Amino acid sequence: MIIVIGSANPAKIAAAQKAAELYWADNLTVTGVAVESGVSDMPVTDEEMLQGALNRARAALTATPNAHIGVAVEGGTHVLMGKMFLTAWAAAVDRNGNEHIAHDPGTTVPKAWEQAITNGEELRPYLKATGLPYDEKQSAVGFLTKGALSRVEGMSIGLRLALAPFANPQAYAHAK
Repeated sequence: MIIVIGSANPAKIAAAQKAAELYWADNLTVTGVAVESGVSDMPVTDEEMLQGALNRARAALTATPNAHIGVAVEGGTHVLMGKMFLTAWAAAVDRNGNEHIAHDPGTTVPKAWEQAITNGEELRPYLKATGLPYDEKQSAVGFLTKGALSRVEGMSIGLRLALAPFANPQAYAHAK
């Protein structure tokens, strides 16, 4: 099984590897390719994150002729019931036109972060400027959870769910 993630980011490649090896431990190759999301750098709706994930997964598959499945993760924020959440959407697509999407664990953001994002600031530069002990490799969720949920682990959860229909097609088949 050859899986390509629509990113050259080492953490996203590691997340795809971690997710895919749970299903296809043998004969698995996971690679990454830099592709455009087609959405803003800091998506602020579920629709924008989902579109970015689908765009990246489709583009990665197109750019990698020998891949069986293209995957991607697109993070950002969305507001639900007056609260801003930090989250990401994952997508997995194959050459038969099958597309599966999933959501990773999300969490509410601190009020100061919400205000900065609402004012148009991107989260990473904002966090770096705060002087907080934020490490970009750790991610905002990793920072909030004191490392209990790493960036790789969080993205891997969404990717596991997006890949599940490819790994377990009988569970998703409709009886006629």
